[in-house]
Amino acid sequence: MTAVASVSGGSLTNGVLATELHARGIGLGDVTLDDFRTLTADLMATISTDGLFPAKGRTGRYVAVLVTALVAAVAAFVAVTVAIFTTARGTPGFAVLLPVWLGGGALLGIIVAAVFRKWWLFIAVMLVATAGALTWGLLGDTHGNAAWIAVAALLLAVVGFGLIVVAIVSRRGRVFGRALDRYHFHGAQLADVGSARTRHVFCATELQSGHQCFPLAGACHRVERGGGHPRSHQALHRGAGVGGAAARVPARRPRAR
Repeated sequence: MTAVASVSGGSLTNGVLATELHARGIGLGDVTLDDFRTLTADLMATISTDGLFPAKGRTGRYVAVLVTALVAAVAAFVAVTVAIFTTARGTPGFAVLLPVWLGGGALLGIIVAAVFRKWWLFIAVMLVATAGALTWGLLGDTHGNAAWIAVAALLLAVVGFGLIVVAIVSRRGRVFGRALDRYHFHGAQLADVGSARTRHVFCATELQSGHQCFPLAGACHRVERGGGHPRSHQALHRGAGVGGAAARVPARRPRAR
């Protein structure tokens, strides 16, 4: 077996194989079925049980920040919606609002947490319900400039938290790539996993231009742009296109002559 090509999620397995085979100084043709299972055991554990994204501690901080920002954005949206309909229209008081809103929030939170089997969803729903109750209680009797300034501030909060959520989500590919490198590739360079006996080719598409590129140890051929030299092992997991990680392949691409 002289070459192995992969696309999409198969590039994860291909990349792990390339790294492990190079570390052992053997080619894929020398690997038995039991050896193959041993070489890919960590990757299989990541996919089937341990997880990676979003996952059981490995990207836990990123997920926690994303969920916090998302809950804040939803709470701000609920608050501004309540403010639009209740500001300067009177309030029944917190003695009525808190039991009703928090009671309804608790009921909805229990249902949502039970359906998705995530206990933190109960807390998230309660926070959103609290935001609605406080908004009505504080702005119901607010009039004049204070009223519209408060509503405008809440609108800005919705926009601000929404932009934060978008910014965090846009980083999911980088987070995924760093997690892959940390747990499976250990900072290896693509040029370091070359083998004269088995060549590992990673078929990928650059999202910005739509052109195909084919990184492998020592070269990176791109349709309509000629060849280049991959700078890092990121080509292995970026070819997988998982978790938004398929972006620009970090390689020089001189124009074809």
